[in-house]
Amino acid sequence: MKIKWSLTNMIIQSFSFYVLVVVLTGLSMSSCDKRPDLKDVKINSRYTLIIPQYGCPGCISQGKRFAKEHLNSSCFTIVFTKIQDLKKLKIDFGYKEVEAPNVFLDTENTLEGYVEGYPVMITENEKIALDNSGFHHYRDLEKDLAECK
Repeated sequence: MKIKWSLTNMIIQSFSFYVLVVVLTGLSMSSCDKRPDLKDVKINSRYTLIIPQYGCPGCISQGKRFAKEHLNSSCFTIVFTKIQDLKKLKIDFGYKEVEAPNVFLDTENTLEGYVEGYPVMITENEKIALDNSGFHHYRDLEKDLAECK
């Protein structure tokens, strides 16, 4: 009788293991969605600056300063993502500034997977990481944006 129980127990454990493997495989495959696309968010501008609300503090502060200098630019869109506290964002960036026509608040975190902990500039043909080593890109972008105001 003890042998029967052990054999039954082994079969049940094996079956449970296979069910677990199938469930985990299904979950991992369903979480492999493609990276969000700016076209899905309907952003049509020559330059798009995506700024996460949290991450590298110095990088984000620099991105916000750059964004404030280019509010209402016709070819520049500012997107805030990874928004944890909308009120804090409005206080930090400015209530009036958040209402500018070229500022987009990604409150549904559609673009959360598009950026890490630092701002990203999307141009017509490249994605530029604006971490501490990428600050020099702001000077080049400054020149380009001066032409499109």
